Amino acid sequence: KIGCVNMPLSKFHVMSDDEIASLHLELADNYFNYELYKTAFEDDDKRKQALEYMFRHFIKAIKPYCYFLMDRKETASVMVVWDSTLERPIKYHLQLLWMNLKIFPMLFQLHSIKTMKHVISCWDLFTSRWRYEFVKHDYLHLELFFTKKDKRGQGIGSEMLMALVEYAETVGKDLTVEVHHKEYIPLCKRAGFHLMSEISHSDYELHQYNFMKKCKGKEKE
Repeated sequence: KIGCVNMPLSKFHVMSDDEIASLHLELADNYFNYELYKTAFEDDDKRKQALEYMFRHFIKAIKPYCYFLMDRKETASVMVVWDSTLERPIKYHLQLLWMNLKIFPMLFQLHSIKTMKHVISCWDLFTSRWRYEFVKHDYLHLELFFTKKDKRGQGIGSEMLMALVEYAETVGKDLTVEVHHKEYIPLCKRAGFHLMSEISHSDYELHQYNFMKKCKGKEKE
């Protein structure tokens, strides 16, 4: 089923279309105090509105090319994984264009020139374009990954990440991910990722750390 393709990670729950349809609300809640979004959308009310709008259209754009996984049906942790072999370049880029056309009206609805400037100036930190500089084969990209606030610190997210690493190795695909907080760097390194590049914002204390784990069979290529 496109958008809910079943990866061979038997311990996890593959999200249904109905679960995916409401995912933007959970994402907006879990990323509400994320430094990147607090910087881009300073007003709390406008940030919640903007995040729900942005995530709803983003999920719609990437859904045909991603696996949507939960740790279990209680949804303690959610992982959205892009698979390059599912991508249809022309259709995908048309969907991205449509998504951007949807997002720009949202920016104007914020009625704040300052907020609009913040979002535009942080745009590179909202994207995963950096990976195209490094990937040379079929690959997986961890688009979205979060654990609910009351479930953090129990190792659920780490278990999911390690399962994804093992799966990528099994199917012979490189794996990429970006994080915006230094505290996640040790987790990435323990999982075998290497820091490929870093994006920083000159006016704010914002950083994006871009990681890649090459499939062992392709490390010398």
